[in-house]
Amino acid sequence: MKRFLTHIGNARKGFTLVELLVAISIAVVIGIALATTVFQLFVISARSDSQMEAVRQVQIAGRWISDDTQRAESALPDTPVGSLVTLSWKDLSGHTTYTVVYTIVNGDLWRAYSENNHQVSNVIVAKYLDSTQTSFTLDSVGVTFIATVTVGDITQSHTYTILSRLYTPA
Repeated sequence: MKRFLTHIGNARKGFTLVELLVAISIAVVIGIALATTVFQLFVISARSDSQMEAVRQVQIAGRWISDDTQRAESALPDTPVGSLVTLSWKDLSGHTTYTVVYTIVNGDLWRAYSENNHQVSNVIVAKYLDSTQTSFTLDSVGVTFIATVTVGDITQSHTYTILSRLYTPA
């Protein structure tokens, strides 16, 4: 019996160096996998946010330009020089002339609104526009407005074809 108790008392306590290295290696692999997953979630989320913001800004620019172009009786692209377009129209009585000048400054689409040559407002209606890729042209179909927005590394572009009072089909 004494021999049996002595044998139990000599049982090893703790882990060998190999067991510890294996356990640490497994923990490191699991940690790296978790860190990579979390990092990917943040990257995908940021990319998704940039994509949504780019689409939203293109839609906002398109809505403002479309609404004003449909009201306009005249459009002068690049007038004054450096602006995207100047649109103007009169109310039904013909007493009030409305003018809207769109300009891109440092990526912001500005809308200067005037009544009878008195400026009423000058506001930013959209952001992140690429002035070299954004255009407003009059053609045989009507008006073509191309809006290009870059948010981070995401570029979103949309072409709007707008039929307005500026174009009368034959």
